[in-house]
Amino acid sequence: MRQFLLAIALAGCSADRVTSDGTIPQTSSPTADVSALAPVHSVTGHGDLKPGPGFEFAVSVAVHQDATGRVWGRVVTSIIDLSVFGLSGKGEIIQEPVCMRVVGNTAYIGTVLVKTYDENVEKVGDRGVFWVQTGGKDGDVAYGGPAGFWDPTNAICTSTPPQLPPVAVDKGNFNVQ
Repeated sequence: MRQFLLAIALAGCSADRVTSDGTIPQTSSPTADVSALAPVHSVTGHGDLKPGPGFEFAVSVAVHQDATGRVWGRVVTSIIDLSVFGLSGKGEIIQEPVCMRVVGNTAYIGTVLVKTYDENVEKVGDRGVFWVQTGGKDGDVAYGGPAGFWDPTNAICTSTPPQLPPVAVDKGNFNVQ
């Protein structure tokens, strides 16, 4: 019940979002079926990822999608080490979803940056991508990064998302529903 009420509140307060098929959903009429606002897909959890030496970050995600394709939530990335890219310092990047596609135990999420700690890392308004696969033979894998590099054609939520590297989740776990 709590998720249902949260879904109604967030859907009523948020701007239109892009659906998983790339279209912008129409605004519901006051008499629309409110069950369409209940989440039909969600990705939640936390994971520490270490793609390589000098490259470490942690991701917390809570993204939901209703039956109309509308998405809401946040992807919060805590930068631990980017020294491989010549960057120092730690900080937090906050992204909001613009689309999500769930296929089985895999979720693909397109995002837009709403808060950064360092404009040299990413700028507010930049597009990003995040994907996660839960419960594989070796456990959860995930990865995220700038869409300009990983997804220049903005295909993350289509039937042919870009290939992103499967990085094993070091600590934590994700749940894709």
